[in-house]
Amino acid sequence: MMIRFKTLAQLSSALCAVLFCAWMFAPATLLHTWDVAYADSAGIVARRNAALFAALALTLYLVREAPAGVARASVCAGFALGSAILAALGVFEFASGHAGAGIGSAVVVEIAMAALFALRWRDDHAQLRPSLARP
Repeated sequence: MMIRFKTLAQLSSALCAVLFCAWMFAPATLLHTWDVAYADSAGIVARRNAALFAALALTLYLVREAPAGVARASVCAGFALGSAILAALGVFEFASGHAGAGIGSAVVVEIAMAALFALRWRDDHAQLRPSLARP
């Protein structure tokens, strides 16, 4: 059974809120888990990215009740794409030696989120365009 959009949006919103707090208030701790040295420049980027996680958390929370439609499909597609890119970047940074094995936990979560949002998008998209429905 496919996860309901409301549940997926609420869980993702909570995850983004936690990431906002971590990147805003403890960026050195997160970077340490990835074996990445903290520097003032990394802190600036981390706190600026925290703002993006806050925006995602609020957006996902507010859209949780949205019916299947273009707006909800767009949120799903965008979040799936962003999560997939983050996962690919994590793998690349690990493979190139810029991050340690600790980044693997982030990659696993990002792959899961990308897959769940992509599946939710596919199912919503099929409802909007019945000719694309699964056989």
